[in-house]
Amino acid sequence: MLRIRKTDLAHRSCSFYRVNPSCKKRALDQTFLSASASLPEGNGGRKVGAGVTYMRSGFGIGAAWQKARNSATSADTETSQLSTSYDFGVAKLFAQTGRVNNQSTRNRFDIHGVGLSVPLGPGRAFAQYGVLLDASAADRRTVTLGYSHFLSKRTDVYWAAMSERVDGLSSGRSFALGLRHRF
Repeated sequence: MLRIRKTDLAHRSCSFYRVNPSCKKRALDQTFLSASASLPEGNGGRKVGAGVTYMRSGFGIGAAWQKARNSATSADTETSQLSTSYDFGVAKLFAQTGRVNNQSTRNRFDIHGVGLSVPLGPGRAFAQYGVLLDASAADRRTVTLGYSHFLSKRTDVYWAAMSERVDGLSSGRSFALGLRHRF
């Protein structure tokens, strides 16, 4: 995997590679660019993908693309996604859209979602609405509500409740509880 990261810090007398803790940073702009590829597997498969993310002053936007062939005899699956977010301070709004096109099964899925996250006590409450539009079968709609309680800067306890409905079927509900630590 190739990963290129550009960090532009607007500050006094700080070098690009080493930031002096006494520097007063006025702005932090980050741009991430990543790309990956794999060599053919023993059965002739291959995968290639790329993604880019830009974040600045509470605004974020990202795009990703991947094409995969699992073997020399199967057709490709192509996936693309576009996402954006804006942090207003009192709330963070986000949205994403994507498409999965599986040429082997001739299935195509369009995936869309919108969400909101708000600070609440020592954590964040969140809500998300998503829809999966299946070109060859029933559509799926999902609503998720949850809360992350931060124990430290890198560790949180979270819960999430989800209600899902598939057209023509009854709805289902699920609940998740977990502990997450970021390295």
